[in-house]
Amino acid sequence: MLSASAHQERCAGSRKAKLRLRLGASLPGASAALGLLLLAGCHGGNHSQDIASGKDFSLSAGELAQALASSPQVSKSNAEAVRDQVLHKLIDEKLLANAATKEGLDHEPATIQTLMAAQRSILARAYAMKLTAGIGAPGEPEIAAYYQANPQIFANRVSADVDEYLFQGPPQATANVIRLFNSGTPLDRVVAVATQQGVLISRQDATLTSDTVPLDVVAKLDAATVGSNIAFGSNSAMIVAHVNVLRQEPLNLSQAAPLIREKLLQQRKSQVLKKELDRLRAVADVKINVAPAARQPAQQTK
Repeated sequence: MLSASAHQERCAGSRKAKLRLRLGASLPGASAALGLLLLAGCHGGNHSQDIASGKDFSLSAGELAQALASSPQVSKSNAEAVRDQVLHKLIDEKLLANAATKEGLDHEPATIQTLMAAQRSILARAYAMKLTAGIGAPGEPEIAAYYQANPQIFANRVSADVDEYLFQGPPQATANVIRLFNSGTPLDRVVAVATQQGVLISRQDATLTSDTVPLDVVAKLDAATVGSNIAFGSNSAMIVAHVNVLRQEPLNLSQAAPLIREKLLQQRKSQVLKKELDRLRAVADVKINVAPAARQPAQQTK
């Protein structure tokens, strides 16, 4: 049996003067990388195989596995190419991080705050995942009942191609700019007024469908006509969608079932999380000592 010090030395790996990459056939993609993580026999960030090593530098199999597992680009068809891209990006990132540590940047107040924020977010997600891990998916009868109760979302589903305008700024100024926009004022004039009042406007082509928009927008989408505007809130901004094309694109039960199953599952998870958050707030006796921010005023569609 290895002693603790020998185990640590094994996990640290040897550091050579010249950087070496140990990839080859043993690491074909994300699955193999995760396999290495499990088989390494090391915990807490130390792993028995370094994927890359150099003078005062090492990159473990576990670090690469984590990066691959969190990369949305990884698939069976591109695992090899993506693996190499992720590896070299990870090497660059770690070299920069090591250089920052040597210069003491990890002790800078701004850096410490950022690290604490990242840790807080990661721990919150981990607890939420643990809390909701055992929640079962809804059964077929529940899915069918939801489908029947919401014909405006599925059986009468509407799809709209829109010009989507995002307005961000002080609430009252944003309301004034949107009112000007909805009145048919030329866009260059709207942009000029928005700039004066500190409101940012961005535009993109988008498609809105009854099954993807918030429930309070479904009715607006159902009542929309070509050439009309649909306004709704999105986080701290307002969106005005100018409708260019409308289509009826119904979904039958079998088509809608995966969407409904995921929606109901997320609802169950949200309910569990809310109950736990209510409990935690009560235990902590949380009090907010600042006035609430002003809400974006609701906008009427044209």
